[in-house]
Amino acid sequence: MKHPKALTGAIIIVAFLTIAASPIASFTFWNGLYVRVAGFFADGNPVAAFSDVQSLPNETDSDVAKAALYALANSTDAESVGDLATFAGNRYPLEVRKAAVYAIGDVGGDEAQRILVGVVQNADEVELAKAAVYALANTLHTGQSGLLAEIVDSPVRTEIRKAAVYQIANVGGDDAVDALGRIIQSDSPTELRKAAVYALGNIGSPRARSVLSRLVGSEG
Repeated sequence: MKHPKALTGAIIIVAFLTIAASPIASFTFWNGLYVRVAGFFADGNPVAAFSDVQSLPNETDSDVAKAALYALANSTDAESVGDLATFAGNRYPLEVRKAAVYAIGDVGGDEAQRILVGVVQNADEVELAKAAVYALANTLHTGQSGLLAEIVDSPVRTEIRKAAVYQIANVGGDDAVDALGRIIQSDSPTELRKAAVYALGNIGSPRARSVLSRLVGSEG
């Protein structure tokens, strides 16, 4: 269950500390943000009210926008997660876009997964795509590594595929072990196959150790 009043209080405290550190530079923006936050929590429509963040100038403090996104994620349900995708668009600084991606992952659900896979496949920046991989893994439960395995098999850059390999291990489960085993035996780049070996070691289950032992035997 969400706690809007607690979140509002936390934002007030952070705003106060920031204003104290740099009163001239941040007072106007923080004050405006607080009014929006307090207002949308009061009338119970967080997504609609927080859309006002879109109208803020791009040069505003990225840390403030990131804090706003995390607060929004705490009051957004899975059906409304698409509203957060707006903030992952090119008009925002990279750090804000990454925060939006992480916020989408925090909300979770099928729609969040669809959006995150789209970011992975279409992002121009490797950093943003990797953030989407981490966020996607955050939406998955043990034994649900299929979406990550699809990313590994996709034509995105090797760094992104490598991030997906490590996240397969973090999701865990027998299907993760099997997916990593397939990567090792594939014609993927050596860098990717080595990452899959390390990922199996991180899982450390009897099934993972069995795959590694077979690998050593086949190379002997």
